[in-house]
Amino acid sequence: MVQKNEGKREVLVFIINTYKNQSFDELIKFSSIESVTRDKGIVGDNPEIKQVLNDLLIYFSAKDLLLGKFDATRIKNSLAQLKQIKHQSQLLEKLKEDIEYYKDFNVAFKETMNIILSLDKQKSSGGDSEIQKIKFNEIVGILINYMYNYYDYDRYPYLSAIMLEIIKIKKLNADADISHLLKKLG
Repeated sequence: MVQKNEGKREVLVFIINTYKNQSFDELIKFSSIESVTRDKGIVGDNPEIKQVLNDLLIYFSAKDLLLGKFDATRIKNSLAQLKQIKHQSQLLEKLKEDIEYYKDFNVAFKETMNIILSLDKQKSSGGDSEIQKIKFNEIVGILINYMYNYYDYDRYPYLSAIMLEIIKIKKLNADADISHLLKKLG
């Protein structure tokens, strides 16, 4: 029993020291929402690292917002929480920027998709393979314009997944309807 308690104490000290002795950026790189939640349960209300754990949970929750459809209310609340974190961190600053500009990237992507939908109404390949190639190249040109001005694959994974889906669908059939993907943007 004594060895078991000693083992628990050693694990607790190790966890506490890990969170105390690492930079916030290092903690972000080597943690996840699951590991932080687990560690929070182990250390309880330890005042030395409670705030660090809470800040990491805020960070990872905010990062998860970029994996889903833009939600103005959740983005606004998340950004306010991120601004409360006092740690010096390049990754935190980058995430604040990503969260702050998610709306702009989303709106620009909607506009890009509307341009493609408008092209679909104006032009049809009619099953002709040459016209199919020409139209697909036009669509790729529209997407490249968005990518040049806005696109960053790592920053907005939800938008990236939709863009890849558009390319996949249009490569097979440049006339294929993608309006259902526009609905995914909200």
